[in-house]
Amino acid sequence: MKNTLARSRAIFFGLAFITLWASPALAQGNTWIGANLARMVDAAGWKLGVMRLNAALEVLNAGYDTDIYYGYREPVPDGTISARLPVQVLWPLGKKAVLDVSERPEYVFYLEAERERAWNHDFQGRFHLALNRVYVQAGAGISSIRQRQASEVFINLREKRNDLSGLLFWQASRQMSFAMAYDWSKFDYGSEEFNGIPLAEMLARRERYLDLVGYVQPSSRVRLLLDAQYGSYSFTDVVSSVRDSRSYGIFGGIEFIPRASEGDGGEGTRGLFRLGYQRLDLLDPAQTDGEGFVGAGNVTFDLTSRTSARVFFFRGREFSIYSGPTFFMRNTIGAGLSRRLSRKLTLSYDGSLGRTAYPETGGAPGTGESYMLHAVSLHLRVSRLTNLTFLASYNRRYRGPTGLSHDRAFLGINLTCGYPGGAMALPVGGLSH
Repeated sequence: MKNTLARSRAIFFGLAFITLWASPALAQGNTWIGANLARMVDAAGWKLGVMRLNAALEVLNAGYDTDIYYGYREPVPDGTISARLPVQVLWPLGKKAVLDVSERPEYVFYLEAERERAWNHDFQGRFHLALNRVYVQAGAGISSIRQRQASEVFINLREKRNDLSGLLFWQASRQMSFAMAYDWSKFDYGSEEFNGIPLAEMLARRERYLDLVGYVQPSSRVRLLLDAQYGSYSFTDVVSSVRDSRSYGIFGGIEFIPRASEGDGGEGTRGLFRLGYQRLDLLDPAQTDGEGFVGAGNVTFDLTSRTSARVFFFRGREFSIYSGPTFFMRNTIGAGLSRRLSRKLTLSYDGSLGRTAYPETGGAPGTGESYMLHAVSLHLRVSRLTNLTFLASYNRRYRGPTGLSHDRAFLGINLTCGYPGGAMALPVGGLSH
């Protein structure tokens, strides 16, 4: 807690120093990230004096699940529904600064499995400062969410997370910019267990990341990035302290910027693709280090004015809950297609394949697990503030070297009424792991 307060004070006084030192800004749009901030404020649903407000009612995953435990046990079918009330308050403090506060309370209900019912919340607070060629952001978050936490865990478990973040951005010229980002997170799992394994012993930890990122924007539609990332991982339990480690990574990427002036469809190519090389260096010499190519991407492009396609992938490391391997690799690749049937109706399909793999020196239950997923959705824009989506998905998992398969299907709806909350494009660097 003392360390957390110290970091908060450092971020606060750093902001005060930059505010007094930097030259006055003409507007929020003198950097590309400042322009994103201005668009987020202007797009808010309601105005209360100088403040901007987004709020909504979201009914999610209201339907029937053929196996709520994803094949962990014998199939357990149940009816599910989640109700969420996201609220976001944006408070402009003149032309240079914005206070951004949001909360997302949620209740998850299961018809038969009473022990799976849960309250969740996710609070985030950010301070934005947009100067002439400099942009600064400081943030903090507290969340407590009960859900599937990792690819190895097939039941809902509660994760409590505290976050602190800081960002310093400099627009060196029209085409070139630089950013330095710091992130600190603390993960806690209380007394949660999976297969008799106490998660607090294996996964409770603190993570820190420092990213130095350079950007080149050759056109209004494309932005290139190069990121050098350092990470550190400190596990809080004595049993898992042998997992204390550091990571070093270098990443390159390309961001495709949509045409913001267009409506539905016609946005051109949009999304982000990142690829890099990362080394995970465990401090205990008896543990196995990891290195190799990692990356993530999600890019959508228009085939016609009514049809768009997308491709997505992820390759990265996650810490394992098992005592043998320290980490495992998660690989996912997929594609999708959306067709706008009318001005208010859109039909979409997504298919993906995935696999987890462990280091050769440490096997674990589920080694070599793979899965496939098919999902179909029909999105209906009922009115300006109301959206309804019909969902259907089918998932098949192949567990371990035996190749035994487990099937799961879901049929339901999502309903959103109001303004769920704005978001702004931030400088993006490497991966979390």
